[in-house]
Amino acid sequence: AAVAGLAALRAGGGALVDVAMAPVARLARGDVRRPEREAEMRAGACYLDDVVVAPPRARRTVGPAAPLGAHTADVMAEIGVRQWD
Repeated sequence: AAVAGLAALRAGGGALVDVAMAPVARLARGDVRRPEREAEMRAGACYLDDVVVAPPRARRTVGPAAPLGAHTADVMAEIGVRQWD
């Protein structure tokens, strides 16, 4: 997600980056229970183990995005991080 975000910034435009946030939140919290599984492409379809995964899709916007960092304190509090440096 970070690499895709930086690439979009460097390219000067917006991009849809579809990322599962649960593992990101666990990593930010320091939870290293087990590595995440990776999806793989087979015969033109994306699979997670033996289950077909739906391709990413564009979603309708519902308004402008919040300013960068507007929700950081709330999110960090939700996952139990007291101070964000």
